[in-house]
Amino acid sequence: MIYTKARYDNTESVREIENRKVSYTAATEGVVLLHNNGVLPLQESNVALFGPGAFMTIKGGTGSGEVKERRVISILEGMLERGYSITSLEWIENYQKLYEEKYNEFVKEKKKKVNLLNITGIMGQLAEEFQAPIGDDVYKTESDTCVYVLSRQAGEAGDRKLIKGDYYLSDDEYEQLKKCSQLYKKFILVINSGSSIDLSFLSDIRIDAIVYMSQLGQEGGYAIADILCGDVNPSGKLAATWVKKYEDIPFGNEYAYLNGDNDNAYYKEDIYVGYRYYDSFNKEVRYPFGYGLSYTNFRINYVNRSINKLDIKIEVSVKNIGGCAGKEVVQLYLSKPSERLGNVYQELVAFNKTKLLKSDELQTFELSFNLADFASYDEVNSRYILERGCYVLKLGNSSRNTRDILCLILDGDLIVSKHEGVCKKVLNFKPLETKIFPKIEGLDKVILDTTNFETYTYRYKYKPDYSNKKAFDFVSSLSVKEMAEVVVGDGMFLFTNPIFHLPGAVGNTTSKLWNKGLINVTF
Repeated sequence: MIYTKARYDNTESVREIENRKVSYTAATEGVVLLHNNGVLPLQESNVALFGPGAFMTIKGGTGSGEVKERRVISILEGMLERGYSITSLEWIENYQKLYEEKYNEFVKEKKKKVNLLNITGIMGQLAEEFQAPIGDDVYKTESDTCVYVLSRQAGEAGDRKLIKGDYYLSDDEYEQLKKCSQLYKKFILVINSGSSIDLSFLSDIRIDAIVYMSQLGQEGGYAIADILCGDVNPSGKLAATWVKKYEDIPFGNEYAYLNGDNDNAYYKEDIYVGYRYYDSFNKEVRYPFGYGLSYTNFRINYVNRSINKLDIKIEVSVKNIGGCAGKEVVQLYLSKPSERLGNVYQELVAFNKTKLLKSDELQTFELSFNLADFASYDEVNSRYILERGCYVLKLGNSSRNTRDILCLILDGDLIVSKHEGVCKKVLNFKPLETKIFPKIEGLDKVILDTTNFETYTYRYKYKPDYSNKKAFDFVSSLSVKEMAEVVVGDGMFLFTNPIFHLPGAVGNTTSKLWNKGLINVTF
């Protein structure tokens, strides 16, 4: 009890209550509104609710992404407890029975395959994720509004796959979405998945609003219920670009099982990772990096600058020009010279979310960064440098919605740091290349002061830290085998016999050195 802070009864502790509040806040701040033709926020409380994720809402990943909590609020529970009247309870009740039946069959078969004496077999079980059934056909209820929750699960040893029922809709899902669109005047899609899905079906199916909830943890049901009715205004932004079709992903057909090589992964994108590729090569996307809508509108303005050598501070103002309170995420991007070293079109250098702004309310704050942190790596000379030329700053609320505000000029190359080439190149790839020349006409220009700039030289000669004599004496007393056991640990699950046990922990470091004063650590 002392170690775990557990309770002797089943009442919720103060720590659990406070953590639940944090979880709710994180959930509401992270929801991304992808599309809305005006149906959100909902004005009515009678709602038809369909989809596997309505009842079995996915709160997080599997394996190392798994967390044990007291209770997870599903979207069904969240909406009911927030006062919605769910007009499709019969469908959900039937789905619950079907889900439990299929899940019990799955567990029964899975138990037959478990080999507790084989760690490879145990890890392999992580990849055998239960595929939730789709449920009965959807139908018309007395409501004009329908919410469908589309779910996907993934995690350790269970990556997403480029198949129907995962990245693509299954045939049954497609038919259910199509029918919901036909039966209801207002149709909202909630995507309950840790990453993107193919949305090409939007060209065939009318959907009035799309809410990307990702995986919101234990309070996700409450968060979605509050966002749908407008008690909370969505302010989340995408952390990854959503492409129009999978084939737009550079080298996307070479990942993992797609090229038949599960032992090696080749990152041929080089520096053009994620939005850096799509923006640099001007690829049309469905939803760009940093994108997310609101129930209100904002005006973002560049106000002033403060520059001290390479420390850059940009003062911006954000005004809520819409009809309800909301938050906006202001994003600052940087386009660098690329005459000699290849560079991406732009990269995010700073961002900040406003407070909750009422209608017509204005907030001013600073976005800051150090230009040296965005130096380019010169492979030939093993160094990070800032090339001479113009560094253009762009201000906006997504990577595809910015405007140029300032040009920072370096009149000569600046070597930020020197290194040693300790990692030899093993394979050669033909690099992606594009030349980018930012437009600087009409921009305010500032010549940066680089006098007395000190280039940092890294020397890779490690000197052991013997400042802690007790630790040094302890390590000196260990054999090589014992040192190895400290590093490797005892492993996972039933393979260990730890002296200190933490409920919910997966593995432990070794307990063999207990008599020498080293307790095991759980993880």
